[in-house]
Amino acid sequence: MVVSDVMMPRLNGLDLVRTLRVDPRTASVPVLLLSARAGQEASIEGLRAGADDYLVKPFAAAELLARVEANVKLARLRNHHARWRTALIDSLQEAFFVCDEEGAVVEINASFTTILGYGPEDLPYRPVHPWWPDAAVHPRPTARSPRPSPR
Repeated sequence: MVVSDVMMPRLNGLDLVRTLRVDPRTASVPVLLLSARAGQEASIEGLRAGADDYLVKPFAAAELLARVEANVKLARLRNHHARWRTALIDSLQEAFFVCDEEGAVVEINASFTTILGYGPEDLPYRPVHPWWPDAAVHPRPTARSPRPSPR
């Protein structure tokens, strides 16, 4: 866990959090920001920067310890869930992918790479996806097939 003050020379706490969140090696490390800046706006700014918690000075040592303990427990649960989810998805023999709300492919499994030849290093794959047939060249695979009528 990282416990940092917001006001620091050279690299302030908000920029530190942003830097940690961009790096995949540190993106999931819980961060608690400390600040003398009270108020809802300061707290929201810290949380929007990516901090897991924000504590206003002065604070009691017991409160700091309780927040550290809670954030470490939550991070362990998130990491456990992420490892379980990854193992489950990679165990699928079918090509599997997850899209975000814009339709970009943001997660794939090993079978996806094996079958289609597109790996995780180039994620996200934005629409139109490179493996999708060109409608002008191959109109049939991209056309929607009519639904059979119920009888």
